[in-house]
Amino acid sequence: MKFFSKFSNHRLVLRPSMPGNNHTGTAPTAGIFVKFENGVADVKDQAVIDMLLIHSNFGKTFMAEEQTKVDPFAAQRRDMEPEHDVTEIQFGHVGKNVNPKGPVSLTREQQAVLTEMAQKMAVEIAAKMIAENNAAQAEMAKPADVQPPVEMPVEPAAEPAPAEPAKVELNEDVKVGASVETKLKTPTKPKTK
Repeated sequence: MKFFSKFSNHRLVLRPSMPGNNHTGTAPTAGIFVKFENGVADVKDQAVIDMLLIHSNFGKTFMAEEQTKVDPFAAQRRDMEPEHDVTEIQFGHVGKNVNPKGPVSLTREQQAVLTEMAQKMAVEIAAKMIAENNAAQAEMAKPADVQPPVEMPVEPAAEPAPAEPAKVELNEDVKVGASVETKLKTPTKPKTK
C-alpha cells in the first residue's frame, strides 16, 4: 500500500530500537521505521500498514493511497535534492550567480484561482485580437488613395565654361635634350677670394 507524506524526506518511528546490554544479558531489538522517499512510501508488510493506519499523524502529515488517488502534497513538497549554488569564476574572480530560479509551489486553491483568471484573460485577449484583425483586413480591402505624380520643373543644365589652355613659358637658355636633373640644380654661389 502506498502512503503520501507532506515532507519529501519523512521518517516515521513506529517502534524504537533498543540497544543491547552485555551486563544484564539482553539482546538488542530492532525498531520499525518507515522512510518516505520523495514523499512516497510503498509498504508491503501488513503489520506495518496496520501500525501506520493507527498512527497519531495519519491524515495530518501523511495519507494512504486509498483515501486519495492523487498525491495531495505533490504541489507543496520540496525536492530532496537541494538547490545548488552555481557561480561562474572568471579570471580568478567570482562572477555572476547562474542559479535557475526554483519552482514556485502553489496550493490547489491558488492554482484554481490562477486558472480562472487565465481563462478570463484569454477570452478578453482573443476578442481584442479578432477586432484588430478585422480592422486590419478592412483597411487592406479599401482602395488606396493614389495621387498623381507631381511634375517638377526641370531646368536645363548650364554648359560648363571652356577651360583656358595652360600657358607654358619656355626658357630660352634650356638646351634641347638636357636632362631634368641638370636644370633643377640650384645655382652655385660664386667663389669669393
